[in-house]
Amino acid sequence: IAARLKMVQKMARRQGATGTNCHRAARPFPLSSLIILTMSVTILLSPRASLASDYGLDARYSFSLTTFDPAGRLGQVERASRAASLGPPVVAVALSGEGRDKGGVVFASLFELPGPLVRDDGTARFVRVSDGIVVTHSGLGADGRVLCAAAQRLAVEHEYAFGEEVPVEMFLEEVAAMFQKYTMRPGSRPFGCSLLVAHVPEWGRG
Repeated sequence: IAARLKMVQKMARRQGATGTNCHRAARPFPLSSLIILTMSVTILLSPRASLASDYGLDARYSFSLTTFDPAGRLGQVERASRAASLGPPVVAVALSGEGRDKGGVVFASLFELPGPLVRDDGTARFVRVSDGIVVTHSGLGADGRVLCAAAQRLAVEHEYAFGEEVPVEMFLEEVAAMFQKYTMRPGSRPFGCSLLVAHVPEWGRG
């Protein structure tokens, strides 16, 4: 840009010196104006340059969920894992009993809004899937709602088809397959949440 401005300045000087209609030579381009113009062009171009440097390399490998970058990482999966880790912590405590006290599982989690202007969206943190299975989620609330709804639908369909409660092993396998499907399916993204599943067998229920 500076080279082009110098070329324009030289051409203006030549035209001023050789022009027949001008009474005096053209004045040279002011140095202050040249500095202001250069600074303006730099300010306009600097955001684009920073965006290109920040997202240029990542964008080359973020278009696909299964494309590894040169460092051997999957950007979409790492960002989803980071979103899941930023959610409120959830703790589960298993209680064992004797005799009539059958025991069970106790869930605990923090409920804190990120700001005074943020309203609770009403998403249930603890979801009952069946008589013996309870699921809790942490991370992105929207992803947690989708997964919990899918888990409840899975349990209801299994009980309707076979007349029994879904086995916990099958339930965990189906939920894990759902996580994997959205991690690899084109046009989707990995779930940005994590699930904690508690199961109490029938003989241990009070």
